[in-house]
Amino acid sequence: MMLQTDDRYQPNPKETGHMYMMEMDSDDFDLNKIMGDLPPEYGAFGVEELFHLLYGNYSHLDIIATGCTDCYDLSYAEKAQKYADSMHVALDYVLGSNRVLEKLVSGKWDEQFVVAEAGQLIWYSDFFG
Repeated sequence: MMLQTDDRYQPNPKETGHMYMMEMDSDDFDLNKIMGDLPPEYGAFGVEELFHLLYGNYSHLDIIATGCTDCYDLSYAEKAQKYADSMHVALDYVLGSNRVLEKLVSGKWDEQFVVAEAGQLIWYSDFFG
């Protein structure tokens, strides 16, 4: 949703191998914080091993820059780069916006939305038809 920067309908603007993250507090770039306390059934794995198991198919970490935070600030960029390094992926920034979220909340639903009446079935083809 944050990758939509204009009013054109784009059902899937993501690229294969890219993990997208919204701007966040730079202190949130912490593996232990992200992974949380591991359930006992994952006891044989450490946080980093489980992290690589879950995210090993990614080649890029893209921070979606919407302007809500200064994700280009040196302190933020250093933490983001450290996080990308821990994933063994390239760090990049992509332009994003809050446009779709703002339209959703304001009720300005256009062709970027599937609007259905109560009880109406919604099909996969309604999104990607």
